[in-house]
Amino acid sequence: VLRARSGGTPKLSRRRTRAALVVTQVAATLVLLAGAGLFGRSLIAALQLNPGFDPRMVVTAPISLRPLGYETPRATAFFDQLRERLTPNPAIQSVALMRSQGGMTPGGQIPIDGEPRQFPSLVSYVAVDDRYFKTIGMPILRGRDFTSDDIASSPLVVIVSESFGRMLAKGGDPIGHRITETSRRVDQPFAVVEVVGVVPDVVTDVAVLEPLVIYYSFAQRSPSTSATLVMRAASDPGVAAGEARSVIRQLDPAVTPAPMLTMQERIGQQMGPQRFGALVLGMLGTIAVLLTIL
Repeated sequence: VLRARSGGTPKLSRRRTRAALVVTQVAATLVLLAGAGLFGRSLIAALQLNPGFDPRMVVTAPISLRPLGYETPRATAFFDQLRERLTPNPAIQSVALMRSQGGMTPGGQIPIDGEPRQFPSLVSYVAVDDRYFKTIGMPILRGRDFTSDDIASSPLVVIVSESFGRMLAKGGDPIGHRITETSRRVDQPFAVVEVVGVVPDVVTDVAVLEPLVIYYSFAQRSPSTSATLVMRAASDPGVAAGEARSVIRQLDPAVTPAPMLTMQERIGQQMGPQRFGALVLGMLGTIAVLLTIL
């Protein structure tokens, strides 16, 4: 009866079961090792990533003053004094301020020269001062940089990343194109800004190799109680960070900035998932190989 039901001898059935088990283990081993290899390849690619500037000497530190009771005018004065005191410091080659302004989700529309245009990925809005691109070492590819004349009462201007400019102008020259955006003023629901410059793509996210970015003049955006301090160290990033912390304590001992890290360190932190994935899948793949051999 046993032979009739199994289609053969119990011994043959056990051999088939063992063979199927070995095949399953080999398949699982290949999948795990392939996954580890893909994570490793991603990690290597991230390590070789060229962000468009030298990230080793650029130190950044986000600073938020609202939790300490700062109102906007007082926070603006704090950031102005911080930049002024750090500018002549011999340990710091250049200093600037920047602030994220949110962005537009993929698939959203931005009116370009009055015509709604859809962009395939996230468009980031960033406010930077007139020293930002010099500080991080970014050249102006076309047009001009922000200047001290780009203030709230002057015509609104923006600088765009190379990828955004290419899509904006459909492969042509983006200089002079106008972008319509929602205004923060009650008496003026919409504002038109003109593209006056193009800069290389600044790759600070290993998952976005063609960033679509609109850079606004810091002086033409609404003031805020938060900003990111950006410094280019003259020789040692650690010394520059120490000097910045000292000046911040002089201005207000209660202000504690976020950890001051170089852009290279911040990019390296983003590689955590790749490192963890390669480690875990590599270990599981090694165990699977040993089990298969046994």
